[in-house]
Amino acid sequence: MNTPGQTILIVDDRPDNLFVLEHVLAPLDARVVAVGSGNDALKATLHHDFALAILDVQMPEMDGYELAELLRGAEGTRTLPLIFLSAVHFDEQHVFRGYEAGAVDFMTKPYRSEILLAKVRVFLELDRQRRELRAAVAVERSKRQLERILLALSDAVLVIDAGARVIRANEALLALLGRAEAEVIGAHLGELLGAAADGPPARIAAAFASGRFEGLSVRNQEMLVQRSNGAQVPVLLSSAPLPPEADEADEPPGAVLLLKDIGAIAAARQALRRSEERYRRLFDASRDGIAFIEADGRVGEANAALTGMLGSDPAGACPAELARAAAAADGEVLLQRADGRRFPAAVSAWPVDAAGGVGTWMLVRDLSEERRLAQDRIVTEKMSALGQMVGGIAHELNNPLMGITGYVEYCRERQPADSRCRDILDDALRETRRCKELVDNLLLFARVERSGEDAFTPVDCAELVARVLRLMDYRIRHEKVAVVRNFGAAGEPLHTRPQALQQVLLNLVVNALDAMQGRQRRELRIALDCGADPVRITIEDTGNGIPAEQMTLIFDPFYTTKPVGKGTGLGLSVSKGIIEGLGGEIRCESTPGVGTRFTLSLQRAARARHDDTA
Repeated sequence: MNTPGQTILIVDDRPDNLFVLEHVLAPLDARVVAVGSGNDALKATLHHDFALAILDVQMPEMDGYELAELLRGAEGTRTLPLIFLSAVHFDEQHVFRGYEAGAVDFMTKPYRSEILLAKVRVFLELDRQRRELRAAVAVERSKRQLERILLALSDAVLVIDAGARVIRANEALLALLGRAEAEVIGAHLGELLGAAADGPPARIAAAFASGRFEGLSVRNQEMLVQRSNGAQVPVLLSSAPLPPEADEADEPPGAVLLLKDIGAIAAARQALRRSEERYRRLFDASRDGIAFIEADGRVGEANAALTGMLGSDPAGACPAELARAAAAADGEVLLQRADGRRFPAAVSAWPVDAAGGVGTWMLVRDLSEERRLAQDRIVTEKMSALGQMVGGIAHELNNPLMGITGYVEYCRERQPADSRCRDILDDALRETRRCKELVDNLLLFARVERSGEDAFTPVDCAELVARVLRLMDYRIRHEKVAVVRNFGAAGEPLHTRPQALQQVLLNLVVNALDAMQGRQRRELRIALDCGADPVRITIEDTGNGIPAEQMTLIFDPFYTTKPVGKGTGLGLSVSKGIIEGLGGEIRCESTPGVGTRFTLSLQRAARARHDDTA
């Protein structure tokens, strides 16, 4: 039977839920105060002494957990029993949070009304006991009833005396510890639970010894207890002092302890930790860049691979390119390194909205090497095709040129020494031989490209540059370009791949001629410093120059400053790859409106070092 005047507080933001709950609680001899928000519940506690509060978890403005914390923080409701009802949060994490907030029970909707009524009756009965104790009802009778209620709970319960020795224990406790009742009754609390010296049991025993009884009140302290077989079980421990004897109003005769087995929760935590460790190892070891973009657009996490790609840790402000890629989910973008260079990247992104956070995970793969290999393959195939075509054309031209040379020599030998025709035939023979030399150069180029043989050999740099200029002689004369040569001393030969170096020089000369189109002053300066090591080859033009903001991009694949249709953007990228493959370096200096200078630096003994490392 309920004590007259008992009041139950029910809190739910939905009126239909309040109506149902009031109907379920109607058989109880208790007044029900129903409110629709946490703020209204706090106001109601100022005017009522509640026996029990039943709180909905999911509410706007203030949820059940926040309300429970506020109730626990107020003096008048510090010990108010709380039951949580939830139709959404019923996983172990939220149940554990409910108990942490001070709940005595956590039920999920839909619930069985008879179970709820039974639990409410228990806590109303507890409230009655509290009221009777306050009213000095027979202490012995109150202790027996309180003991029956506690020992009937499914959680482990034990009662200790002022010496911290066990005087009562329920079946749940015996099962939890794996011990017989005879082993438990009379045992000291610290020895029974196998707790650390600074654990809750030790503090409870110390509270009795020191007379500081406020230490007897413990709520949801996590600890490990030891079973009879040595195994340790994680539990949540709560305790409260027993009501004092009538003649010793300030000294409680003992305390009651409740232990809730949270082994399943601990196992879930451990599994989560292992999962996080596996994720972290994968995250750190991935060769692709991985980043988590927070909901506010900042980079929350980034692995070492992404930091290496960008040249700096992107944590904090998100690069604009990453932010755009995150919005697009999948695609290719150009990302910028810390040094200003840009590189192509494939980006995959997927948004998440989970307990781990709200944001977007991104996977970034650097495509630079893939593009470089693809470009090298394209260039190789194009050069092979070009070689075959040039070889065929040069071979077809070579035979008639040989015939023309023979005819001219035949006619020349039959002219008198003072004949004007002899001078004309000398000019024709000289030009025919020049054509023959050009065809021989084309045949040499075609043979190398078709065979793929371009071994490291000693090369006369001056002769190689002269050969390139002869190949471009027609265009140089046609466009009225002045060529200034500064070859200096010959020096020792350069060990390199002649056809590869010729390809680079030819590309740089073509670029220089293109840059000077439309310019009033057209001067191509080529300088050789063959006496030094490394050997330096400088090609300088008086063209339009390159703007400063484009200087970091000129060696990027598919980037070109030429008009659409005038360039592929591969020339400088391929040239840079060739020079670096030869163990050298290519640098560019440019002044807009003045001109551009490319400098090639090549180690003279590159072949010797190559052999040593082979």
